[in-house]
Amino acid sequence: MTKQYERAKKIFLEVCDLNPAQARVRLDDLCGDDAQLRAEVESLLEHVDGQTLTVAAGPTEVFEGFERQPTRIGPYRLIRELGRGGMGVVYLATREDAQFKQRVAVKVLKRGMDTEDILKRFELERQVLAGMNHPGIARLYDGGETEEGLPYFAIEYVEGQPIDEYCDTHRLRIGERLELFRLVCAAVHYAHQNLVIHRDLKPSNILVTKDGVPKLLDFGIAKIINPELVLIAGDPTAPEFRLMTPEYASPEQVRGDPLTTSSDVYSLGVLLYEIMTGHRPYRLRSRLREEIQRVICEVEPEKPSTAISRVEEIEPDESDTAQSTSITPELVSRVREGRPDRLRRRLAGDIDNIVLLAMRKEPQRRYQSAEQFAEDVRRHLDGLPVAARADTLGYRCSKFVRRHRIGVAASVLIGLSLLLGMSGTTWQARVAEIARGQEKEQRQIAEIERDRAQRMFDQVRDLAHTFLFDFHDQIQRLDGSVPARQLLVTTALEYLNGLTEEVADDPVLQRELASGYDKVGDIRGGTRNPSLGDRTGALEAYRSGLALRQSLVDVPPNDPELRKELSTSLMHVGDMLRYTGDVGGALASYRESIDHRQELATLDPVYRRPLAIGYKDAGQALFKMGRLDEAMEYYDRSLELRRQLAVVPTDSDRLRRLKPRDVSVQLIALGELLETIGDHDAAMRRYKEAISIRRTLSEMDLDSGRGRRDLSVPLYNAAKLLLTLDRTDQAKSYVDEFVALVTHRMKANPNDARAQSDFALSHELQGMVLVRIGDHEAALAHYGRLRQMAADFAALHPADTDVHQMRATAWALSGGAHAAIGDSAAALRDYRRALAIMTVISEADPANAQMSVDRGQLLLGLGALLAETADSYNAKEKLEAAQTIFEEQSRLQPDNVQVQEGLAESSEELSRLMDRRGD
Repeated sequence: MTKQYERAKKIFLEVCDLNPAQARVRLDDLCGDDAQLRAEVESLLEHVDGQTLTVAAGPTEVFEGFERQPTRIGPYRLIRELGRGGMGVVYLATREDAQFKQRVAVKVLKRGMDTEDILKRFELERQVLAGMNHPGIARLYDGGETEEGLPYFAIEYVEGQPIDEYCDTHRLRIGERLELFRLVCAAVHYAHQNLVIHRDLKPSNILVTKDGVPKLLDFGIAKIINPELVLIAGDPTAPEFRLMTPEYASPEQVRGDPLTTSSDVYSLGVLLYEIMTGHRPYRLRSRLREEIQRVICEVEPEKPSTAISRVEEIEPDESDTAQSTSITPELVSRVREGRPDRLRRRLAGDIDNIVLLAMRKEPQRRYQSAEQFAEDVRRHLDGLPVAARADTLGYRCSKFVRRHRIGVAASVLIGLSLLLGMSGTTWQARVAEIARGQEKEQRQIAEIERDRAQRMFDQVRDLAHTFLFDFHDQIQRLDGSVPARQLLVTTALEYLNGLTEEVADDPVLQRELASGYDKVGDIRGGTRNPSLGDRTGALEAYRSGLALRQSLVDVPPNDPELRKELSTSLMHVGDMLRYTGDVGGALASYRESIDHRQELATLDPVYRRPLAIGYKDAGQALFKMGRLDEAMEYYDRSLELRRQLAVVPTDSDRLRRLKPRDVSVQLIALGELLETIGDHDAAMRRYKEAISIRRTLSEMDLDSGRGRRDLSVPLYNAAKLLLTLDRTDQAKSYVDEFVALVTHRMKANPNDARAQSDFALSHELQGMVLVRIGDHEAALAHYGRLRQMAADFAALHPADTDVHQMRATAWALSGGAHAAIGDSAAALRDYRRALAIMTVISEADPANAQMSVDRGQLLLGLGALLAETADSYNAKEKLEAAQTIFEEQSRLQPDNVQVQEGLAESSEELSRLMDRRGD
């Protein structure tokens, strides 16, 4: 029965987005003669939104029983329904609080569809759209949850026609269709650059606006291949995820093989075939899997120039009452080139070869990118030789002559003229003698201009240097300075980039440029000063600075300061990798940085402080990976160095502040590790010492926003530890001070991502206090605000794993509060939301043991709740999954108290469940 149910779930996921007629055909294929399996799937479909549905009914069957259309979702007023699938509904809407009324499309998950798999698919689509910013892709505007807790997102509403209809309605000629297709390729290439495979490219997912701009839609079954972004949980080639439109799917997609961007290139080839010829390249006689695989994987398509001679009968959908229509050569040609013979000639040759190259069965034999595909189309339009044709001398000559008919004729005439012009050579020699007399004067003018250019170069360089190192460093610690810093640094960087193009071999200028990239990284998403929270943008900037410095390290003489700058670049890159879901890559970058710093520290004690920072960074990466003994070793080294440096006398006011702050940084990190191994009293001592140090520093510089932020960090740690230990009375003073500090910073720094994040965490702590004193309703209000803020952050920064952890935490806290007041349905919903998000980000970064433990905790909580609601099958599944995670982590980090407690609790819950089941 268990295996049968698993099979039914997989089939359900494959057919839930289809209309009744399509679902009926697909069920015939997938269930065959297994009536019990089919009944199980139909039972699942009947529970979609509480509807009564039998997909095996007659051809007029429609979905009945959907809920009435709501009037608003979040801040959006709904106008009408645009469409729906098995898991979601899309509405046309306007934003109620917008100054200018703007129409958007709002997609919301349907009630009853909040299973883990579907939540992950919905989450994936939002992740994909959040990372896209291209004129050819519908933009994501917003996201959040409805009052019922259903996830939704708002995207650009595209009012247009599918690309094939647009081309035919406007009677576009072949050249115009190719130009339009190139714009589609540009959008697909942009998605590929962001490491997203669309997987469902077809005319209905490419709408063309009235202005002739194609827009790519529907990333619902996209595949993310970016290790810095979240990945869909599970195997994307497994049957339950093999969602596709067969006519446009690549052979590897049909077979279920691993996909690359080449799969989208194939689908683009099918799309181009159709808009060129009016026909699809393949004719499927049935929807049986074997038939689809045979045709797509084995049958070679006709050349487009041949296909237009085909006469094809198009049958209407089973739910459609329209009559069948015929596609004839005359009908196809009428909206393209006028006559069949003219269209055939236009397609023969280059276009035949371009389309068929894109549709090769073997991925490695196609165009290697959508950009390369579009470039071949451009070359054809410009009359140049294309990569899809054999590069023969005759072919190239014919292309040249066609491009330059007038020029070739003129060249022939010029050749004849040259024969007649030989007698003019004496006159040319005389002209050369006059020119030599003028050369000396020109050299003098050139020297004057060169001196003037050098003066301007130096002035621009000085100005850029002032922006980067004087103005910026003076204002970076001031509240509200992020926009001004961004303007200063980006302006300076533009100057430096321009200068570097002129003097590419100037190492001093390249070092200044690398420092500029560092500051851009700091502003975009750096962790050590106020920033905009864009971790991906910061990683890109830091990597640019690292590449410049790596190219200079071997330039003699070996400059210790350059090595220090290189180690700092490696540290920054490590920070961003840690925050974007690659903790293993972060550790490698930190260790390379440490290697440089250890060598430098042996040369000069001044480099011991950077070395201490490096030990702490590597320790944090190891901590996240669950390698606690190694993390403790690095932390001890860092703290020892920092305490030694703190007692060394100095005349610098800056160092007098930095040294005790450095000690407090390591105390906080050490406290977190001590918490993990269960030594709560020792952890609290570290937090209190850090609070004392930072309170003193903050009082020394009352205008410093950084000082207030520094103080808030150990306050949060101390408050959360005490609340976790149920010492609410002791925690209250820490919570109040934390809330006051972060509220002040939020008002002073509305553009600072860290200020926003800390303010969101204030709702977490306040909610936890209210839960401890029994006011669960008030706690839920705080958790709701935490959820909304986290959702807003995720829409802006889809690659930031900390943001997604905050989202998961908010849902889990809400689930616990709902469970405490007996609202099991809401609690199950919230835990499932949290688990869907945590599964996605933890599987994207498998080396991150901390996230695996968090996922285990959510599975444990959800399993225990399911057991209470008598859903023993799903309870057992979740509890066993939690137990497996804790067993794996117990072997990796035996000193982690949370892991050992999780293992004990999951085993205990499973025992209770088995006892109730009489097993």
